[in-house]
Amino acid sequence: MQIVVGPVLTRKGGYAFDCWTAEEGLSRGYTYGRIEDAHYARNVEIRSRNKGSSDPTIACSTVDEFVRLTSARALLDPRRRLSAATAAAGTGFFVPGSAAFRLMHDLRPGG
Repeated sequence: MQIVVGPVLTRKGGYAFDCWTAEEGLSRGYTYGRIEDAHYARNVEIRSRNKGSSDPTIACSTVDEFVRLTSARALLDPRRRLSAATAAAGTGFFVPGSAAFRLMHDLRPGG
């Protein structure tokens, strides 16, 4: 199962990263109090996924890259389309008016 791992971002209460798979969709990451802990957990996630699967893990450095990759994959599997509301509530890093928000808005069913 291929996984796309997002960058570490500031969230209410600390720092977190999100993951996306075609099978499970977007999964919101745990919020860590220290940025070092979030980076460590992200690196462990990337390494552990690479060891247990022949599918490559894609580690994104930017929010735009994460949105672009997960959106392209969601389009291939309509059951996993992310709505703008899901993206905004699930990740906390989509700002109205941003390119990422517009892209997620365009992916909304009927959008």
